[in-house]
Amino acid sequence: MRRLYSNKMMKLWKDLMQQIGPDIADILITASDEQIAELFDNLAEQNQEFREEYIDLSIEKLTENRQKRMIKRLKYWISNLTSEQKSAISAWSKQIVPLSEDWLQNREILQAEARQLLSRRSSSPNFRAELLKFIVNPESLRTPAYQAKIEANIETTIHLIIQLDRLLTPGQHTRLLKRIESLAEDFDKLSCDPKDIPRVYRPKGDLSPL
Repeated sequence: MRRLYSNKMMKLWKDLMQQIGPDIADILITASDEQIAELFDNLAEQNQEFREEYIDLSIEKLTENRQKRMIKRLKYWISNLTSEQKSAISAWSKQIVPLSEDWLQNREILQAEARQLLSRRSSSPNFRAELLKFIVNPESLRTPAYQAKIEANIETTIHLIIQLDRLLTPGQHTRLLKRIESLAEDFDKLSCDPKDIPRVYRPKGDLSPL
């Protein structure tokens, strides 16, 4: 069941990228060298911010922050959490395999590959096809060790979701259904116009992989 859920989420992501990928490719093909340089300068700044906030801290602080982020995210979906729900999240945050360093390394690998690919955007007749493949299949550049950590954390997080589902109050359940229905409507709009990309809620400035 958990593996099925994970596979469905991956398929949803790939379907989304296949829909918006051509638009992204068109934008990048026509971008100037100055715009591309600015893009990667901004990404480098984000990488440094991520390192300072999610890597250069003690394990205890990272675990505490992970717990706070999850509570904040869930509050949007189900409102205030009960003490039992918070306890489940606390246990989850301690079971998660740290992967912020791996995530950043993979992000930098992806950015290096993207930079190299974009440098050929004016000279390679296959650029558009190569870029679309890159957009839809970024996981192809993950190391086996990083992929194993991701899968372990997916299993742990799905277990938390199942546990929280059993702990939902009637009011939380009603709010969650309304949020899901709203998100479903966004994806219905997306199927009609790929430019209408739904925004899945994350607290402002939240760059964390978990």
